Amino acid sequence: MAKTGPKKDWTEEDNVALAVLWHKFSSVALIALALNRTRSSVQTHASRQKLPRVRGGGARHRQRWTAEEDADLVSRISQLRRSDGYTPVIELSEEIGRSIDAIMDRLEEIDQPELLKCLWVPSLEDLLGKDSEGVKSLLELTSTYAHALNDSPSFTEVTTAAGQIIKKKKWPAEEECLKCGKRFISDGPGNRICPRCKKINADICW
Repeated sequence: MAKTGPKKDWTEEDNVALAVLWHKFSSVALIALALNRTRSSVQTHASRQKLPRVRGGGARHRQRWTAEEDADLVSRISQLRRSDGYTPVIELSEEIGRSIDAIMDRLEEIDQPELLKCLWVPSLEDLLGKDSEGVKSLLELTSTYAHALNDSPSFTEVTTAAGQIIKKKKWPAEEECLKCGKRFISDGPGNRICPRCKKINADICW
């Protein structure tokens, strides 16, 4: 179902889920539906998070819609509609050979808001699949470091052999990610890549 609810803040859980879904699906519309947000909100926040630009599908997805294809789209939505009144948008996309983003854009262009509202996607956990546990682990790790950081001072004083007092950073500490530039909780001087970017690197290597 297309979601157009009120504006809400992005949590750390949202950020991690966005990063995983962004690299798993080339569809801003699908991610917006899964996260219960508008497409403009997802696109804007992804840009702020410095996620790479989502590339659309092939030439077929970008072709101009014909009157016959418009009629077929409306007909397929009706044919695929389940008993609960919703049409699985992923299945619809596969049936007509157009991207989810292209479908939603076209429904807006031909002024079919009611059809937009009946589009349905699986739950966030289902979309993430095996990645859902990884998301939970990243969130738990971030939470642990955040509590440790808040419960202790950022620096400790150390006296050198020459009697000089110097300040050394205590860990975990807040650092700037070398890849995306976003600040995160690091567990040591060698940890300069945030959990989100580490996840992205792991997915690319995989």
